[in-house]
Amino acid sequence: MAERPFDVFLAHNSQDKPLIRQLYSELKDRGIKPWLDEEEVTPGTSFQDQIQQAIAEVKTAAICIGQVGLGKWQALELKTLISQCVERNIPVIPVLLPGVTEIPENLLFLNEFHAVTFPDGMEDEQAYYRLEWGITGRKPLPMMKKILSLGVNGSAKRDYDNSPDRILDWTEYYNFATQPRKLASPEIWQQVLLPELQEVRDQLAQGRRDLTLDLRGMIPLSGAFVIGAVFQETRGFILQVEQFTGSPSLWKSSETPSNLKFRIVQECGHAGQDLCVALAITRSSWPQIQKLYQNPAYGINAVIYLEPDTDAGASDRALTSNADAVALVQDTKRLIDHYRQVYQADRLHLVFACPMGFAALLGHRLRAVGEIVTYEFTNSSDQPYVPSVRFNPG
Repeated sequence: MAERPFDVFLAHNSQDKPLIRQLYSELKDRGIKPWLDEEEVTPGTSFQDQIQQAIAEVKTAAICIGQVGLGKWQALELKTLISQCVERNIPVIPVLLPGVTEIPENLLFLNEFHAVTFPDGMEDEQAYYRLEWGITGRKPLPMMKKILSLGVNGSAKRDYDNSPDRILDWTEYYNFATQPRKLASPEIWQQVLLPELQEVRDQLAQGRRDLTLDLRGMIPLSGAFVIGAVFQETRGFILQVEQFTGSPSLWKSSETPSNLKFRIVQECGHAGQDLCVALAITRSSWPQIQKLYQNPAYGINAVIYLEPDTDAGASDRALTSNADAVALVQDTKRLIDHYRQVYQADRLHLVFACPMGFAALLGHRLRAVGEIVTYEFTNSSDQPYVPSVRFNPG
């Protein structure tokens, strides 16, 4: 198969090389194949010959003009490029790098070509949009914001200060005011809620990566976990979650973790397919976990019961910062990986007593653990936890 030709030749002054490297990298990320001397000229070969060959074959040319003006070789390249423009109808795009607002007087003939400027530095999205258009001859998809917002009315409806891009209403399936609580069944999750979340993700992202999901709402813990998994880190998302710890704050998946760890408070069982990991952060729940473990309907072979390794243990004060939340997410991953091997388990039962933001961040990070069954608290003494969602996060 013939190698794909280069889309654009980057003519530049070597003194502007750091800016040109940024430009080169951004164009590659957009699916454009740029020609840059330091990436293409083979050591020990004729520099001029390879440049001449590239100019003769390239589809477009970008004349990059920085504050120091044209370099010696760039001036020679420019003459050849203009000749090629005439002979082969090659677009020539003057690119005015940051700090340059107009084409220099000695290059006024370039005014015949529509220029691309970078008034807001090398991160200027509008400049890249126009440059991609000039190189490919096609307008890129409309520029879209990098932060997507999702509101979920789960256990209750709420008012939003700024309307999210999408609002999901789950109040038909959840009601925490009843005794026991009304909860969405695994069948509802499989047939309705999970497909709806996946569809919303695809509609909002439209194939893009490096996006931030801003998550808000009154969301059951299993639901928050699954949202994090649907908008997973491996799909190119960053997650930020509105969390109330005395006052509203945003917990972000990109936060640097603290040194907080879990301690193993209880461990029992034997090797088998089904391992239960209970995350007791905001309240102690070992008596309820025992009932879950002893219920033969769930077939759980072993239980690991965890609480934060602090003086307070499981309490409302155990997790009050974004850094602590990310630290416990990382420690949860470590412990799950370890105990899945110890107990030879390939199905994970997760039970939460934690802030909603922690559940979402855990779903965002947890992967490659096989099938997961999450549980919701019923607020019933007879059957305190019931299965909620069964899925494989990938």
